[in-house]
Amino acid sequence: MHPVHAMHMIWDGNNTMFAIDNCGERDDSEELNWLVQGKHYGYPWRMGDNDNPLRFSPYDVNTDPLVNHLCGGYIAGWFANDPTFPNTPATTTFMDPVRNYGTVADFYKDSITGNVKNASDEGTYISSFTAHRSPLGLVFDRDSILSTPYRGSAFVMSFMPGGDSLGYTPLSPWGSPCPFVDSSRELLQMKLTYDSSISNYKMTTSNVVSGLYLPVDAQLISNVLYVIENGGNLWKVTFPLHIGLNEIKNSNTLSIYPNPFRKSSTIKFNNPSKLNYTLTLYTSYGQLVRTINTIVDDKVEIERSGLANGIYYLKLESKNQVPLTGKLVIE
Repeated sequence: MHPVHAMHMIWDGNNTMFAIDNCGERDDSEELNWLVQGKHYGYPWRMGDNDNPLRFSPYDVNTDPLVNHLCGGYIAGWFANDPTFPNTPATTTFMDPVRNYGTVADFYKDSITGNVKNASDEGTYISSFTAHRSPLGLVFDRDSILSTPYRGSAFVMSFMPGGDSLGYTPLSPWGSPCPFVDSSRELLQMKLTYDSSISNYKMTTSNVVSGLYLPVDAQLISNVLYVIENGGNLWKVTFPLHIGLNEIKNSNTLSIYPNPFRKSSTIKFNNPSKLNYTLTLYTSYGQLVRTINTIVDDKVEIERSGLANGIYYLKLESKNQVPLTGKLVIE
């Protein structure tokens, strides 16, 4: 049986590691996994959230509703009865993939009937993506610099184009199997949250970009996502920045002196009620580079330490107050 491939591992903004997996020739769901030291993720006993039927003798591939008879694994005879299949390791509890409660990439095959179902229509979840999407190019908005609704999200692409209910499409350069019914060919957004009731993460999914063809990798630089396809095409996807950077660039309500500066500068503002303010400093690309909390006086000093020459934008804000903004130049 064709093995699982770990395709990409990456840290999120909280230094939590996730990985995407391609689950092979059988119609098992593809996986997004939260990686935890010492945990076991199932292979070769489980794939997606299904038990591998080859571990249960006797096994007849012709009665397995999750094996496409057009796929290379079936034709090559990989799905064969194996009475020597090793037992599950004693006292081992497998770590399941991240549950997808969204409305995208959530098609699955019923393991009894083989019928294609949609998890969101059924009021359930899938672990984690429609089979054969071949997720690639996993990235996170680690610094939370993207604007709502993208802020802090993860993104992943689907390599294989979607097919019909049998998992076939003429768009596939290798024939089947392809994602059944699922259109695929897209950039997928994932919002992840930890669920203590299952001691794991779950996610909601949505489609950001459609029409990609065999995308293989992605890189998020500030608010720009670069996507490269297998054929060499390079795409640029620009997201809006958090904090409304354009509005900050077009306003200046803070008194800053000296400005430009080389070593330090002082920001003054009116705060007669001694409210608690927070100052945030951003690059011209919208990347957060410094935060100063609990400001209760009417001035705050900015030290140059660790900051390169260039233009920076400031936002000073307190609860229920209109934010104060300004531009800072270091030379």
